[in-house]
Amino acid sequence: MTSKPLKEKLSNLKNIYKKKHAVVSELQDEVFILKNTIDYIEGFAKLKPQILYNYGRDKKYIYGQVYYQVEPQSTDKKTFRFMIGKMDDNKSRKQLERICLDTFYNKVMDENKII
Repeated sequence: MTSKPLKEKLSNLKNIYKKKHAVVSELQDEVFILKNTIDYIEGFAKLKPQILYNYGRDKKYIYGQVYYQVEPQSTDKKTFRFMIGKMDDNKSRKQLERICLDTFYNKVMDENKII
């Protein structure tokens, strides 16, 4: 048979465990959410825009297209396509990619309040 002080000590330890476990579980959830958000935003930094030449009416426009994740914990992707210039503009591919990413960041991310 166990003594009364031993039962009290065991009961106290169980109570302490429950309290600390609840705190740890809550913090683990916060860490998980923060990690997902960080990964989500890092994904925006790694976006590779597609430059689509000869698009639009009479095939005289250049469009930019970006695929991005809709939500941090989702695998669903959404596309954003927009005109970035005309075929006559004589811009390099790097300039067009920069214009495409700037437009994407300004329009989509500001509208959705991502960052």
